[in-house]
Amino acid sequence: MAAVKIIPEKIHLQDIKTINAKLERSPDINIVAGAEGFDLRFAHNLSWDDTNNRVALTLLIEADARSTNNGLMGKGFFELLFLFHIENLQDYLTSDKDLVKMNILLAATLVGLSFSTSRGMLLTFTRNTLFEGLILPIVNPVKIIKEPSI
Repeated sequence: MAAVKIIPEKIHLQDIKTINAKLERSPDINIVAGAEGFDLRFAHNLSWDDTNNRVALTLLIEADARSTNNGLMGKGFFELLFLFHIENLQDYLTSDKDLVKMNILLAATLVGLSFSTSRGMLLTFTRNTLFEGLILPIVNPVKIIKEPSI
């Protein structure tokens, strides 16, 4: 695949949908305060329609809320869908027999944009819950692509 540069002005975030958002408290725990920390796991699904230059990216986020003694206080699961229009999508796709691949630079850019946007969404969504204070860390989007933890 030839070296291609990302042209931010050709990437358009068209829609964001919360497909699933679920918070569960551990039934055997008496909760009087919020969690002290979180164990986080991430994965993604990426698909595209090269005819219409559309890309759909689903970001999956799992969070375990932990108490000061590291006990499990609750679990959270979030599935967020990001819909993009990429004006020059064809520049980032290559074919090898029947398999079409997306350039890792574009995939990482889209994962990074989606992950960053999710950070604010989850901070708002978890307000006044056991998960209040859940802030997604700064991550390398390539790691989410190559080494999903879910």
